[in-house]
Amino acid sequence: MLSMLPINRLTAEDKYNETHIAATGHETYSSVLKTAVIYGANSSGKSNLLYGFLLLKEFLFNNLRNIRSIRHPIYDPFVLTNNTNQDPTLYEIQFLIGKYLYRYGFEVQRNYIESEWLYRNEKELFYRDGQTIIVHNSFAEGKGKESQTRPDALFLSVCHSYNGSISKKILDWFSRIQIRGIQMSKRIRIINTADHPANQYLSNVKIIERLKQIVKLADNGISDFHQREIDVTQIRRNPETNNFEPVVSKQQVFNAVYECEDKEIELELDKLSAGTLKMLYTAAAILQAIDTNGIVCIDEIDIQLHPLLIEELLNVFHRSNNGYAQLIFTAHNTYPLRKKLLRRDQVWFMDKNTDFSSRLTNFAEFKIPPDSLYEEDYLNGRFGGIPLRDFVDFIEENKNDPKTKPRRR
Repeated sequence: MLSMLPINRLTAEDKYNETHIAATGHETYSSVLKTAVIYGANSSGKSNLLYGFLLLKEFLFNNLRNIRSIRHPIYDPFVLTNNTNQDPTLYEIQFLIGKYLYRYGFEVQRNYIESEWLYRNEKELFYRDGQTIIVHNSFAEGKGKESQTRPDALFLSVCHSYNGSISKKILDWFSRIQIRGIQMSKRIRIINTADHPANQYLSNVKIIERLKQIVKLADNGISDFHQREIDVTQIRRNPETNNFEPVVSKQQVFNAVYECEDKEIELELDKLSAGTLKMLYTAAAILQAIDTNGIVCIDEIDIQLHPLLIEELLNVFHRSNNGYAQLIFTAHNTYPLRKKLLRRDQVWFMDKNTDFSSRLTNFAEFKIPPDSLYEEDYLNGRFGGIPLRDFVDFIEENKNDPKTKPRRR
């Protein structure tokens, strides 16, 4: 289980307490970690962890938007063992809202919700077993909504649709979560660098000036961003004639501005380097999270970004984040380990079990000397989270196996 709670016994990381930990005001859980990184081999399950955040959030909000039954709920069993390929898919998350710790989760089968629960400070607010829903007096907004909940709909979403105060707070909390870089389902729209969400970020007056300064770290030639209006032609069906016809609409786009030989030259964002675009949207998502006390999850943050730029992004997030925004990301680049940019309880390693399921291990669980070289020890396999086999050894061991030999064409 991924946890964002700090481990107090890490005295060696006390220097990070002011910048890497956020105060919550909660009586028991008085502080949380601002960031967490997950390392692991390819296909170890890192992306699936973030994907779980995404599915949980999307299912909650899809229940609000869809009055009709959802044809494809987020049923995704682990199919690599006979014991689990028919089991329900379980999602559970714990989070703080003010002085309360909430624990919410559900189990979903192919076409229905098998169970659902909500706890506040570990006191049950409601529990659902199929279509039997037990609502306690502390969750009064759920009274009378039991019979109005479809088998494939979440009870929490139903309560929110009737303006329930607790369910609204919870859904508002989920709306703060942004997921970047995951492309695993056609049913879910995920923004990545190819989508260029310029209107969302570059038109945000709260972050644009800071964003321009950060982007200069990747491309110091950019001096500004200019907005302009273009005509966009789309083919749509005319309801009167039932024919497909071109429809022209106005769209706002942004160009990057370069100062060159005493004049300004504008470039479309598509013409910027992939690294500059990655820096632009990653920095914008981080700044937006800081301003809204949001949570941003980024899969493989190190793709197309130089290690020094990742260090600067982490510095910005830790030093500028005076609230309780959080950043969770996966990575392969070990530069943060080499430079010891994070507390050990902010670092996680993902491994495969023998049955191909995934497990998470926190770096703080390992006993290491103060002078340990984090990067070297990790790459040597001391903490896990690395490929299990050397490729050269694999080829040598299997060179005489007909199953591994390439077929002649």
